[in-house]
Amino acid sequence: MRTLFFMAFAAALAVTSGCSDDQNSSHPFSTHNVQPIDGAGSAFTLPSKNSIQIIQHGSGLGRGDYSEAKDFSVTQAKGKWQIWIAHNVWSVWSVSNDPGDFVLRNNSIAAALSAINETREVNGLDFEINFLQLDRPGAVARAASSKDNLAGMSPPGGSWCDFFWVYCADRYVIAPFSRNQEKETLSQRQWLSPYIEPVFDDIERNGSKSRHATRAEKGIQDENSEYWDRIHMMAFIVNPDGIVVDALIPLANGQGVSALGVITRYLAAADIDFEDIKIPQDNNRSGFKTDFLYANAPVTKFGGDYAEATLESIREIFFE
Repeated sequence: MRTLFFMAFAAALAVTSGCSDDQNSSHPFSTHNVQPIDGAGSAFTLPSKNSIQIIQHGSGLGRGDYSEAKDFSVTQAKGKWQIWIAHNVWSVWSVSNDPGDFVLRNNSIAAALSAINETREVNGLDFEINFLQLDRPGAVARAASSKDNLAGMSPPGGSWCDFFWVYCADRYVIAPFSRNQEKETLSQRQWLSPYIEPVFDDIERNGSKSRHATRAEKGIQDENSEYWDRIHMMAFIVNPDGIVVDALIPLANGQGVSALGVITRYLAAADIDFEDIKIPQDNNRSGFKTDFLYANAPVTKFGGDYAEATLESIREIFFE
C-alpha cells in the first residue's frame, strides 16, 4: 500500500509538471504569458460568514499544547498580499472512487503549501499563506465547539507538513461549504460566481466556438448537473486591499493548481521580476523536495466525512 501511494503521488507530480503557465520559458517562474482569470477584481470572500480560524499553541504533540477556535473574518487577512489555497480535505468521496485518494489528496496539498512556503523563505517574499478548509457546516460547528487539542483533527499531510496550520500556513481557516445553498452558507456555484459569470457570458456569445465549450458540454451552466458535484483545489491571489487579482479555479478556467503556478501568478500580480527568483532546492531540514512545486491534488466530491468514518470504525472495534 505504501509503495502504491508513493507511485500515485509521483504520478500526480508528473502530470502537473507540464501545466505551468509558460511551458516555453527556461525559467519556471516566468510571467510572460500570465493572463489573470476572468472576473478578477472582486473582493475575496468566504462561502460563509460563520467561519473559524484554528490557532495552535505548540506542535500539538507536547504536554500543555492546545488549540483555539476563533471566529474569522477575511478583514483579518488584509494589509499585505495573501495567497489562499482552498480544498475539501475530509471527504472520502473521490471522483476516481479510489480510497487512496484521501491520503494522496492531503499529502499533495501539504506538498503544495510546503513549496509555496519554501519559495517565500528562500526569496524573502512578502505574503501570507492561508489554507482554507472547505467543510460541511456540521463539521465546522463541531470544531468550533471543541475544547480539546485540535491538532489531532488537522488534515494529515506528509512529514514535511504534518499539521497544516503549524508548519505550512500562517492561517488555518475552516469555512462551511455546501453542494446546494444552506442556511448562512453559499453553494459552490454561488461562491465562485464572480469567476463563473464571465464563462457564461462567453458561452452565450460564442456558442460552440466558445473557449469554454467543453465546460458547457459538461454542464457548467446547470447547477444541478454533476459538474458541480466536484471540489477541486483552488488558489486565490489577493492584494493588500483584499481584492482577488488572479486565481486558479479549475471549474472556471480548467487550470489545475500547483505551487509553481500560484507563485508565478503572485509574481505577475505583485509586479516582481521573475528572473530575480531563486528556485528552492531540496531541503533535508524541512523535508521539502523541488518536485513539490508541481504537486496538484486529486478532485473530491461533496459528501462523506473522513473524521466521522474514523470515529465509526473505532466504535465498531471497541463497542461491538
